[in-house]
Amino acid sequence: MSDSEIETSWGNRTLSVIGGVGFILLFLLILWLAYLPYRPEPISEVLAETRLQNLQEIRNASAEVIDSYGVVNPNEGIYRIPVEEAMRLTVEQYRTSSSEKESE
Repeated sequence: MSDSEIETSWGNRTLSVIGGVGFILLFLLILWLAYLPYRPEPISEVLAETRLQNLQEIRNASAEVIDSYGVVNPNEGIYRIPVEEAMRLTVEQYRTSSSEKESE
């Protein structure tokens, strides 16, 4: 191999690496510029407190519904019972139905 072939291959390899790095940097720049206008505004402390208070109210209301008895629709006879009680009754119902099937 002659010296000119070695220098040419070294030059081609260097240009390829520089081109690849340049392409990656250009791609990252385009991504950053595309993201820039859609960056969300920082949340103010007052808004964060309001959201936290709303979340707490929703959790309290849902906990009250889950853990209490109540009337859902009196005309159709639909009532609400606590989840723990419903799970216990469901397990009892399955146990009695499975024991009846075994005894047959």
